[in-house]
Amino acid sequence: MFAGVLKLTAVILGMLSAAGGVGSVHGRVNDPASTGRSSVLRASSGEGNACKVGSSATLHVANEKSPQIILACGARDGVGRYELVGFNAAAGYCFRVDVIAPGNSEGGICKPTSLPWSAFTNKLKINGVDAIEGNSYSYTELDGEIPQVASKVSIVVRTQGHARRARATIAAVSGKLMKRLGQTEPFKLFTGVLPGCVPSSDLRIVAENAAGGVVGSVSGNQVRRYHC
Repeated sequence: MFAGVLKLTAVILGMLSAAGGVGSVHGRVNDPASTGRSSVLRASSGEGNACKVGSSATLHVANEKSPQIILACGARDGVGRYELVGFNAAAGYCFRVDVIAPGNSEGGICKPTSLPWSAFTNKLKINGVDAIEGNSYSYTELDGEIPQVASKVSIVVRTQGHARRARATIAAVSGKLMKRLGQTEPFKLFTGVLPGCVPSSDLRIVAENAAGGVVGSVSGNQVRRYHC
């Protein structure tokens, strides 16, 4: 992990799904300067089922004063819709991954204000792997950073000698959205959500440039695993 990067603490005490029901408590998301507070995830008003980059996040951390903005939208069979969400906090600029149907929020890391994006995203990195199980769902979420030269990120799952690939979701932030977020450099992040609990040792993330050349490859067993 890049020196100075601050891991976010799991202090979400209650979650409400987009449908208004009580969800499970999961996640590594919050502002470490505010640990111990009650941060309720609930549906934002007016978003409906749409997902649009630059809009307010569907799920909202109630005590987070900074706007929570969608940086990328994704969906996966067996999981449903998810959003990569960014927001400013005391620790710096932070992002998380919200899985809409169960009302859960996973992932989470902050780029310190003093650290340029060009240094924070200078190579492919995985921040963590979350495997989540509920009464009627299970999925595996991972997220991280990629360099500007990367245009495609693949999640390779190798089980019993067989490999399958899933395309990750990329947030490429620049221009008007970058300025709206109060950032001075473009940056790229990625996330992937897979159905079921996938062992982190079975995962590899591969980043490619526009010509198909590999610009980064990281094994999932190099990061901490959470939950099931």
